[in-house]
This record gives sequence, C-alpha cells and structure tokens, in this order.
Amino acid sequence: MVSTLPAMTDASQTGIRITARFFPLMWILFFIKPRVGVDGSDMQTAWKTPTFIPTTPGQHTVTCYFPYFFPKKAGAGEIAVNVAQGQVVDVTYKAPWIVFLKGRMSVA
Repeated sequence: MVSTLPAMTDASQTGIRITARFFPLMWILFFIKPRVGVDGSDMQTAWKTPTFIPTTPGQHTVTCYFPYFFPKKAGAGEIAVNVAQGQVVDVTYKAPWIVFLKGRMSVA
C-alpha cells in the first residue's frame, strides 16, 4: 500500500518518505511525472509531493528517475538507506539540469 502523507506520520509506521524535486528552468519536467521505487519496485509519483512507502526494518535501496524519450530512465539516482523499527526515513531526489546526468539523492 502506497500513500502520500503530510510531514507528520504516526510513530508506529516504518518506511521511507521520498520527495522528488527539479530546477524550474527544466520546464519540460512540469509535464513529466517522476518514478520512485524501493528494492526494485517502480511507481509514479508527483514532483514536490512526499510519497510514503512502508517497508520492513533494515537496509533498502531507493531509486528515482523520470521517463524521457532518450534515455528511457533519465536522471536516475539511487541510494541505500537503513530503516529502524518505527522510523520514517526522509529521502530527497533532485533531478539534474541535463537529462543525461545522474540525479542527486540524499537522506534528510
């Protein structure tokens, strides 16, 4: 189950909250929705909207990219995060200003 949550979450939840952002002069990205995933999953999300993905405690691989003409997975970024029981880890993805570069991902 995947849902979009506000900044505050229930203390009993365990998971990863991903927020994708881009530089506004990359105006084409206003028309393209980013894709995020945890441990190989892949789902569409929205720019600037935190997306919560429930996970089990442990290490997980978070990926994010946006679909484009060429390459198909433009601005791909990946980061490994550790999630403790009852913890929500905030991850931020920043799209590159050129589609052929890698996106930046960080843990907040």
